Amino acid sequence: DLIDVDTGIYFNGSRRTYKNNLKTFYDTIDKKINDISGLYSEGKTEDYTIKVHSLKSTLKTIGATGLGDEAQMIEDACKNGDPDYVASHHDDFVKKVLSLKDIIVKVLNTEEKKRPSLPMAGRDMMAGVFDEIYHAAEELDSYRLDGIFSRMEAYSIPEENKELFEKLKSAYNEFDYDMIIKELDLTR
Repeated sequence: DLIDVDTGIYFNGSRRTYKNNLKTFYDTIDKKINDISGLYSEGKTEDYTIKVHSLKSTLKTIGATGLGDEAQMIEDACKNGDPDYVASHHDDFVKKVLSLKDIIVKVLNTEEKKRPSLPMAGRDMMAGVFDEIYHAAEELDSYRLDGIFSRMEAYSIPEENKELFEKLKSAYNEFDYDMIIKELDLTR
C-alpha cells in the first residue's frame, strides 16, 4: 500500500527509469534517514526541513505519494513553527520510510523477472567503462556520466564488477564526483 508502481512509472517516464531510480533510492535510503534523524536530534530545523522536502519529492517520484504527503505535512509544520506536530510524527514517518526497503526489494524482484536477458558486459568493456567514468567525473561532466550509465542499462554487469558499478552509480546520482574518483583510484 505504500508504493504505487504505476504512479512511479508514470512520474519516471518509463519502466526502466523507474526501476533505476527505485534502486538508487533503496541504496541511499539509510543515509537519507540517518541525515534527517541526526538533524532532528540536533534541533537543526532549517536543515531538517530542507532534507524532508528533498525526501518528499523523491517519495512522490517513486510512487510513495502517501508518504510524500506525510513529508509535506512535516515540512509545513517546520515552516509554520509547529514543533509539537513534528515531534509527534517524526518517528512514525521515519519507520514507514525505512519499511519501504522490503517493499522495494519485492518490486525490483518482480521487475527483474519481467526483464529480458541482457548481454553480459565483458572484462575489457568494463575496464573501458570505469576509465570513462573516471575521466568524466574528473571533468565534472554529468552529461557524459549520464550517457555512460544509460548505455550500460543494455548490459548485465559481471558479478565481480557489480558492487563497484552500483557504488559509482549511487555516487553519480548524489553528484558526488569525488567519491567516484576515490572509489576508482582504489582499483587502479
